[in-house]
This record gives sequence, C-alpha cells and structure tokens, in this order.
Amino acid sequence: VEEIDVSNTADSSTTTTRKANGNSSSSCAQTQQEINTLIAKQNDGTATLKLLPDIFLCQQNIQNETHARESMAHELIHAIDMCRTKMDPINNCIHMACTEIRAENLAGECHWLRELQRGRMGTN
Repeated sequence: VEEIDVSNTADSSTTTTRKANGNSSSSCAQTQQEINTLIAKQNDGTATLKLLPDIFLCQQNIQNETHARESMAHELIHAIDMCRTKMDPINNCIHMACTEIRAENLAGECHWLRELQRGRMGTN
C-alpha cells in the first residue's frame, strides 16, 4: 500500500507519493478529478491519504464554539496558502506576515467588535 501525502509543497505539478523505495514528488491535488482519483485509491485499499501539517485545537485554549470555528478556519487558510503557493513562512518573514494577515482577515478575527472585546480598541 502506497502512502500519498496530499499536503503543502512548493511544486504544483504532482502529488507526493511515498513508496517503499522512499522516492517522492510533491504537491497538492489541484483538480476534482485528481481528488476523486486519490479518494478512489484510498477506498479500494491501494493507498492511504495523509494531509499534513496536522491541525490540532487544544481544548484548554478554546473559549467556545465560535472560537473553535474561527481557529479551524484560520489554520485551514494557512493550509490552503501553503498548498497553492510557493510560500515559505518558516524562513521568510514576509510570507509569514502575508499568510497571518490573510488568515486573520478571512477567519473573521479582524472584526472591530472582536478587537473591542479583547481590549485592543479604546472607546475614549
């Protein structure tokens, strides 16, 4: 059984496939047909699909259901950024800033009422 990693990479032409020989090429599945093919391989038992990086939400840090939903949306936006672009936020602070601003904006974390609730906006 081959292990297919459908996670983020810099090259967008293929999907990472790890076989016994350890060779791999990388990218995210881009089309519905590619996704359907990967799901079919998993369903017939010839492959195992993995999506990395994993996203973990720690119960002790989640305040409520809305916070959990926004946190998940935020992290999924990072995953999309990493999959669809040649972004390297670990080694490039401009990439990190870009993906953080994008994730916070699209996940709803930049709403003025939220900033007021967090005490980051004065009412004076």
